[in-house]
Amino acid sequence: MEIYQNRIFQQGVEAVKKGYGEEALKLFSVLYNTYPFEESVIIYLGYSYYLLNDLKRAIKIWEKLDNLSTDKIYINLLLAFAYAKIENIEQAIEYWLDILKIDPKNKKAKNMLELLKRSKSNKYFSKMINFKNAVGYLPYSKRLEIKYFFQNKKIKKYFIIGGIFIAIFLIIISMYSYYFSVYNIFSKKDNLESINTNYLPLEKKIEKEKTYIIYNNEKEIEKDFNYIKYYITIKNYNGVLYFVNKINNSNAKYITKEKAKKYLAFIEEPSYYDNFTIPTFDEITKSPYLYLNCFVKWKGIINNLDKSKNNFKLLVYEKSDIYIKGIINCYIDNSSFLFNNIKVEIFAKFISFDENSLNFDIKFIRILDK
Repeated sequence: MEIYQNRIFQQGVEAVKKGYGEEALKLFSVLYNTYPFEESVIIYLGYSYYLLNDLKRAIKIWEKLDNLSTDKIYINLLLAFAYAKIENIEQAIEYWLDILKIDPKNKKAKNMLELLKRSKSNKYFSKMINFKNAVGYLPYSKRLEIKYFFQNKKIKKYFIIGGIFIAIFLIIISMYSYYFSVYNIFSKKDNLESINTNYLPLEKKIEKEKTYIIYNNEKEIEKDFNYIKYYITIKNYNGVLYFVNKINNSNAKYITKEKAKKYLAFIEEPSYYDNFTIPTFDEITKSPYLYLNCFVKWKGIINNLDKSKNNFKLLVYEKSDIYIKGIINCYIDNSSFLFNNIKVEIFAKFISFDENSLNFDIKFIRILDK
């Protein structure tokens, strides 16, 4: 017998739906003693503790599923939700990221991370989330709802009558569509010259546009997506952005490019003190489109300072100021403390480029000597 057919289980589910935590706890405790390895019983037992605001005990119960359940995504959603509700946000984030490693498209994990990012505080976030938007539905709850739905004779009667009317309506529509399709074939001439390419799907139009990266198969694209996920886990902003830019400047489909862009929501812009991959001047000069919006930490000598416009040119060098790698345009909020010919280290965002220049927005600048 399936567990959802068990009468005590059904009574426990009804108690959970009505929010009767104590009654649910008694029923599922009895079931747990009989079925200690039944996943759905363990899930409902933990949920009963959640209804009683005993989330720490709910976590202990749900952690038993690690060795039992094959549905790691659902178990991680449960544990992430529980830890978030007790304001252990770091632990919750770890579970959500683990989910995205298994299923990068998982909407629940993505939505929770996005909601957390937009929340004004962790406390506000933990109060705002609920089981439905963080986890979804409990096991068998939908199946039992459908069962009770069809047990109602009046509902069953109306359902059958409605189905008959819908079937008749669909038959009439199909006959109507067939008549007009035949009429169009014999009454109009094809005009292939009049096809407007503006209405072609974007995946088709993109083939006519200039691309820089050519993928030979889906495996190559998937490999770059794996790099994106890896750099998210180690919080390397430039690493994520590089591969997002690579996919978006390639022959990949429009849907694939949009998917890549969505990963940017999972990582924040770095600060001067963060540890991340820094591209060299030669790398950016060679492939600027791959590094757009990346951050750099470069040394250089200020030249052509214009304090009225808060911009200057920087003569970039690497190991020694004797060998200048090249010149970039820099923009800064306040240039009053700067002077020409001084050596500085900049922390800047690569914001744009053209045939003649690379343009950077200065976030932090350190004077090396005067």
